[in-house]
Amino acid sequence: MTKLEPFYLSSVLLYVKGMTTVRRLKEVSKNTAMAFEMLHINPQNISSGINWLFKTFPNINTIQGPCDYVLREIKKECLYKISWIDSSLSITHANKIKPEIEEKFVK
Repeated sequence: MTKLEPFYLSSVLLYVKGMTTVRRLKEVSKNTAMAFEMLHINPQNISSGINWLFKTFPNINTIQGPCDYVLREIKKECLYKISWIDSSLSITHANKIKPEIEEKFVK
């Protein structure tokens, strides 16, 4: 049986749909657990709380998702962990973005 390296597993994680699948994958092996730690961007198809994302993917520094989701979910205590917010796949109105997080948005 061929083993899939953590790097390739992390690529697979980017396309996983659903929190239940993510939870199950994390428990499969040490390689999948390493793949979770390798990710620096959240899977786009998972729309859960940002706190859950930080617990599940400990090294995330880029949040990807609709602007409304990010603005609703982000807390000030999590702001220091985030380098970038990418909501380029959705329409964003600039007047909705708070000044304290404006520099973190990918333009």
